[in-house]
Amino acid sequence: MDALNRLAGRIKGLLARGVISLISDGGQYQFAQVEVMAGEVKADVQRFQNFGFTGNPPGGSIALVGFLGGDRDHPVILYAEDPATRKSGLKAGESAVYNAFKDFIHLKENGEVEIKCKNLIVNASEGVRMASPRVETTHDLIDRTEDGNIKTINDMRNSHDGHKHLSNGDDVLTDGPDTLMGGGL
Repeated sequence: MDALNRLAGRIKGLLARGVISLISDGGQYQFAQVEVMAGEVKADVQRFQNFGFTGNPPGGSIALVGFLGGDRDHPVILYAEDPATRKSGLKAGESAVYNAFKDFIHLKENGEVEIKCKNLIVNASEGVRMASPRVETTHDLIDRTEDGNIKTINDMRNSHDGHKHLSNGDDVLTDGPDTLMGGGL
């Protein structure tokens, strides 16, 4: 009966809910300090992450801690989340990737993908292609910034629409272009 009681105790102790206090994210693996019960603090606990996804949960995040073989001396973090920063309000079937700073990528049920961030930087070594019937921007678009260009497409439009020059060596200015690009500010 003692063996059965020990086995039952190990099974009951396989999983615990914990609170992460520190994360070390400097190497191939991520290690955390986690409190699983009042006063039971575990240090250097490996946090498993799904292939292709990584994150660094802030202190106070909730963790699901597994104890290998039911041994409380061998914890691993199987899952971690921070309810305070989780993107909520998703509809059934939707997904999102988010961080603690309220930035996110939201894959919506209607086929839209919404990205919210301060700056979106795309580093593509061979190019970027958008196969779309229309590309819109609500503000200025600037190209060739690596060459020091600060002119916007709106600046180009205004320059084109206001373009005049001297006619065939005369001192008379021509009219502007027959076809205006329009929409300039």
